[in-house]
Amino acid sequence: MSQALFQQFAICQTQRDRSIAERDALQQRLTVQYQREDDLKGLLREVLGSCALLFQDHDATAETTDLHGRIEAALKPSAEAVHHE
Repeated sequence: MSQALFQQFAICQTQRDRSIAERDALQQRLTVQYQREDDLKGLLREVLGSCALLFQDHDATAETTDLHGRIEAALKPSAEAVHHE
């Protein structure tokens, strides 16, 4: 193999390695964000459960009922969320 061809190969290999490292770093960031999303959804479900217990003892205000409905709607799976799970 000629020196020029070898240098070209080495450059391509370096670029490939860099691209793989960038891809892996992005995948790791995405995984962390998916975990964060799952954690936050879990916390919201706990809040909804707590609110349901409070509603049994007290009348809910319109604002509380509206907030409860919006949280439930936000927790429903979307096409994108189903795809990632």
